[in-house]
Amino acid sequence: MYETHEKVEIRVVKQEPRTKQQTIVKSWRRGEYRRCESNDTKLYENRLLQERAGLRRVSNAIATAGRIESRKFDDILQLAIKASPSARASGGAGAVARGDIGLQYRLYSRLGGARPLNTLSKIRQSGNEGLRGGSTNGGGWGKWILAAMVASLVCSLAVAVFYRGDARSPDEDWPINFAHRGASLRAPENTLEAFRLAAESQAGGLELDVHMTSDGSLIVMHDDVVDRTTDESGAVRDMMLSEVRSLDAGYYFSPDGGSSYPYRGQGVRVPELGEVLREFPGLRVNIDVKEDRPGVEEALLKTISDSDAEDRVLVVSEMASIVDRFREVSEGRVSTGASRRETESFYLLSGLRLEGFLRPSYDALQVPVEYGEREVITSRFVEAAHSRGERVDVWTVDDPEEMTRLLDLGVDVIMTNRPEVLAEVLRGRR
Repeated sequence: MYETHEKVEIRVVKQEPRTKQQTIVKSWRRGEYRRCESNDTKLYENRLLQERAGLRRVSNAIATAGRIESRKFDDILQLAIKASPSARASGGAGAVARGDIGLQYRLYSRLGGARPLNTLSKIRQSGNEGLRGGSTNGGGWGKWILAAMVASLVCSLAVAVFYRGDARSPDEDWPINFAHRGASLRAPENTLEAFRLAAESQAGGLELDVHMTSDGSLIVMHDDVVDRTTDESGAVRDMMLSEVRSLDAGYYFSPDGGSSYPYRGQGVRVPELGEVLREFPGLRVNIDVKEDRPGVEEALLKTISDSDAEDRVLVVSEMASIVDRFREVSEGRVSTGASRRETESFYLLSGLRLEGFLRPSYDALQVPVEYGEREVITSRFVEAAHSRGERVDVWTVDDPEEMTRLLDLGVDVIMTNRPEVLAEVLRGRR
């Protein structure tokens, strides 16, 4: 509990074992921030904070480094509203921001129980009218939106200060060239042969996929069945490691559309995850977990730890359940990417400039250039991610002109089937 103009209780859940539990209260009085620090927390310089916030009449700004409980977030929003005379609501109607900051964001209002997406649209429209002087139900919606934006900005600043930063080390040259399943146009995908060619092509990272065998071993393969890439058929989860290792992983690879099969019968095997991590200690590795079975998270963490790769691995999965469980098991020792659910939430809220409501439970956003007819990678998307200390990884890009365009937008990682082409593009920019 801290004393500002009002008392607001904030409970902080310790999220990262490397980071001390921290709570900060900043007060705006007579044009400067007075700060109360816990555990020697380093804050932004007052001038930088003032410029980024763009606020002059906020008397209380409250932020936390971890998770804010849902039932307490209303208190924070209401305090932000009361802090600014221009943001007081004259009527009973208003938008109340709820959620547990980053898992699921919903904006409720008194609009007849509208669904979240419709509610956001209506509130944004009503907010614009309110800012122009209109009113709804006796009170300007714009005032409530302004207050919500204040709270959003405060949370955004807290995220920027406390981001763990393991996903993007300042000691490396960014952006990084990630070979998608290795140099997969020149050698069988997800094999040591493809990864070796990628390393020779000056790739800085490897993207690979992981499944678990029936006896609990983690093998590198994209599909859940072996039919497409090997000389046999069947589900990976029904095979023992010895069976998978006996397969010809180069059987179907053809660089010329079926005229030749240069790797067939050449002893190309399906590698184990630990085997890849140990052979390429100087490369970052993006592990896309395709297996949703009990025990996969523990096996994954053990393999990463035994390979001394905790500081150079990013674990991702489209399945939120896998990512959530791995975060619990790893306790913050290994960086993770946003799940599909988290990525969609970020995309929606960043477009509304409300990304500050999301808590930083992930270190990177991995997205395609486009999703359907929607353009995903925009300057606004990249700016919003970077303001929170998060990486922007793009897949899968093979055209050099498109690579250049994305690099100009400021993306951090490009995943490509042609790492030799991206390496040449990057050399031309350095």
